[in-house]
Amino acid sequence: CWASITAFWRVRLNANEILVSLMLSFVAIQVLNYLLLGPWKDPMGFNFPQSVMFPLDAMVPILIPGTRVNVSLLLALALSVV
Repeated sequence: CWASITAFWRVRLNANEILVSLMLSFVAIQVLNYLLLGPWKDPMGFNFPQSVMFPLDAMVPILIPGTRVNVSLLLALALSVV
């Protein structure tokens, strides 16, 4: 969806897609800053820009204990083969 904005400006106004996508990356950063400092801010986060942690039952299972490697690694490998 985000790339379709760049494509729209390229097709309709013949704008340079490199410049448009670069400017949209700055827009995405500002949207993320707004969300982390506004509606998604953790009220118990000691004023750090972070969101509330997901509950443990909503997280993807860890694949290798003691690391952050989770089951999405297997999913990525399987989909790259497909």
